[in-house]
Amino acid sequence: MLAAIAWCALGAVLVMPAEASGQEPPPATREAALRATREAKAQRVTPYKPGNLETWIEKLENDRILEDWLSIGNGRYYLKFGGITTGAGFGLGPGVRLRRLAGGAIDVNGFAVLSHRRYLLAQGSVVAPRLADTRVQIGALVRRKYFPQEDFFGIGPGSHRPDRVNYTYKEGAVGAFAGFDLVPALHGEARVEYLMPGVAGGKDTLMPSIEARFDDATAPGLAAQPDFLMSRASLDLNYATPSGNPRHGGRYTAAVSRFSDRSTGRYTFNRFDIDVRQYVPFLKDRRVLVFRALASLSDTPPGRDVPFYFQQTLGGSTTLRGFRDYRFRDRNLLLLQAEYRWEILPALDAALFYDAGKVAPRPSGLDIDDLQSDYGFGFRFGTNRGVFLRVDAAFGSRDGKRYFIKFGHVF
Repeated sequence: MLAAIAWCALGAVLVMPAEASGQEPPPATREAALRATREAKAQRVTPYKPGNLETWIEKLENDRILEDWLSIGNGRYYLKFGGITTGAGFGLGPGVRLRRLAGGAIDVNGFAVLSHRRYLLAQGSVVAPRLADTRVQIGALVRRKYFPQEDFFGIGPGSHRPDRVNYTYKEGAVGAFAGFDLVPALHGEARVEYLMPGVAGGKDTLMPSIEARFDDATAPGLAAQPDFLMSRASLDLNYATPSGNPRHGGRYTAAVSRFSDRSTGRYTFNRFDIDVRQYVPFLKDRRVLVFRALASLSDTPPGRDVPFYFQQTLGGSTTLRGFRDYRFRDRNLLLLQAEYRWEILPALDAALFYDAGKVAPRPSGLDIDDLQSDYGFGFRFGTNRGVFLRVDAAFGSRDGKRYFIKFGHVF
């Protein structure tokens, strides 16, 4: 009897601490033990901590470190990368923005960019951007171009790659413009520029200069380059957001231009351009389908022509990426592009793309037959305020594989 009471007392002592501390008895089965382990781990989960690379990328985006020093930002002094012209090569130069001068009425912007191929683009502008409660902007500009190694393959869709030559294009320009915000997403602009173009022999010694294979009959405007008065009216409906690197919405622009030959009148012509871009997001804006259609139509009175250096072109990093720069040129142009973009990291997107297009001497030739095309993939480095660097690889064209490292977005 005493032995039984002693065993009961010992059992009570062993059980009471476990019950008092709130602990449960050991699970009866292996399945119950595993379930208890999973529940214990779930209660000990700690918040996700990003790694060093992700933290650094987010800091660049949130603190706007890149944008304040590059041309996509709003800093006072900046470095401008690229933006000269197709085929210029790596370009870099200083820029300055002076805002709210003259009591807040005027902004001044100027830059000069020089590439490793000795291309030069310099421009300065003075703008009064806050008239009529910021709905009206007026300004003036001065610009200088020096492009010493421009490619030329001939005119028309049947131009041949072995006919490739090069030439130097120079241009001085002064102009004025006025912009109008008609409604929040619709902007109109009127612009007048006095253009002083010039053409000379090319500086690329790896290929012939233009005068060795072409003359004024096969390259209109080669013999003489008159001054032009260019006037343009345009409308821009833009509800694509974010503005620097759109992921949804659309942008539709239309422009009518007149190039008036100030010498003989031989090269006076009119041009109509329309550019349609649509951004279709899905999966919380981390995936985007982008579509673009561009058409340019030129009209010349009888007996007049469009100078070859003012004709629209296809080929290069922003149009037909599978072809050489300026591979096709003529009076009229059609370009169709599509991209599928997806986010890899906060400041890095990947893209698959397809380009198709053609040139023609007459607008009636811009059908969908015999389009030149290419496809490829690429990467875009940047933030919502702009794309800083773009890398593309293009395939599927008769020019072979093409690779690009460019500053700025494609569209």
